[in-house]
Amino acid sequence: MGGKIVTDAQILGEKGVSLISRIVLEMGYIWRPTAVLDVGIDGEIEIRDPHTKQATNLIIKVQSKAFSQFPQESDSHVGYWPDQRDVEYWLGGNTPVILVISCPERNEAYWVSIHDYKDTASTAKKMSFDKSRDRFDMSSRERLAELTKGSRLGQYSPPLSKNEALLSNLLPVTTLPERIYIATTDFRERHQLIEVLKSKSQAFGVEWILKNKQILSFRDLWEHPFREVCDVGTVEDFGIQEWSDSEDGDRQREFVQLLNCALREKLRLFSVAFEPKLPFRCYYFRGNEKLEAVTFGYFGGKKETDREVFKPYFKKDGTVRYCRHSALKGQFYRFGGRWYLEVTPTYYFTINGIRRAKYYEDALKGIKRLERNLAVRGQVVMWAELLTRPGDMYRPDYPYLGFGEPLSFDLDVGLDDEAWLEREKRDQVLSANLHGPLLELL
Repeated sequence: MGGKIVTDAQILGEKGVSLISRIVLEMGYIWRPTAVLDVGIDGEIEIRDPHTKQATNLIIKVQSKAFSQFPQESDSHVGYWPDQRDVEYWLGGNTPVILVISCPERNEAYWVSIHDYKDTASTAKKMSFDKSRDRFDMSSRERLAELTKGSRLGQYSPPLSKNEALLSNLLPVTTLPERIYIATTDFRERHQLIEVLKSKSQAFGVEWILKNKQILSFRDLWEHPFREVCDVGTVEDFGIQEWSDSEDGDRQREFVQLLNCALREKLRLFSVAFEPKLPFRCYYFRGNEKLEAVTFGYFGGKKETDREVFKPYFKKDGTVRYCRHSALKGQFYRFGGRWYLEVTPTYYFTINGIRRAKYYEDALKGIKRLERNLAVRGQVVMWAELLTRPGDMYRPDYPYLGFGEPLSFDLDVGLDDEAWLEREKRDQVLSANLHGPLLELL
């Protein structure tokens, strides 16, 4: 009996297209299979605005390849060799094209943008799909929408609905002293007063400023050793709000100066030094005489982690090339009647752990060009953890300045980093191939 034959390969192909259709519809997009004359495109996806529910006429062409089992597979990747004629056809159109390979029996599919893949691997014959990054499911929704950007002059693609937490670099000030003290003094230079305080006590604080023949301090000026460097009969004390809440410009500047002095003293407890000279002014982790790397352990949000905060780099002959220190630039601001510290991570470079490197600024520009969002975010988290760390038996709580957790904001729109940071990926590859130092530091 000569009946019509439908092969297993045809059934498998339809299963692959059906799997794509189901996933696309779950994304809230529109799926249209190719009805006739399929010569290398099995259907198209039209992006649908999740907020207005309107179709956008932003189109992605889709080629499906279904398998009973993937031709080459490991725990982390799947490999596929496309036909060169198919690739030329996909690249010849005026709309984005994606290839989706699937194993319908396992309900598993992976995808790649043909144009993006050829841009990054122009001579590659085999396509490699990363199982964690390239899975075709709901997580691909934002990346697919991004593919349509630039495919039509003047087109606009609205942000997609996506819950995202935005971490800021603003730490609220939560602890301040209750009083501010003022007294007259004969000292006019800060360094001279520090020398006298050193001679009178091994433990003294720097949370004070000199102005108009007076000393203004977070520390009690009636107590030793400060009572010995000012006129005790002129000591007055005021509630901290007299300065912290003041709208007077002079008092605000004085208060910020005191905050900076307190920040310097607080960080000193963690072996963080202060570089006062402009334009290098920053706080940085100290080095050591042995020139050994120093790590700082902290909780990185989801797990315990650590970071090298001091690292020497050596020449081939064993001499020091330069030392890199994790550093911080801090700026106090008042918003809505509340004080915040803006944490800006940076680096400091020395030639021996102490003396500033000659080409410090050039080295800083070099490393900043290679650093990306995740690296900077990690440093913000590290400095925030240090500044909010409670006291313990080795390091008591610092009483004059404390901070809360960095401000964060929950957003209902966002962009998938994988979709718009392609240039950063290429830069990361470049940086990974740099075997030498960024600059020769003297």
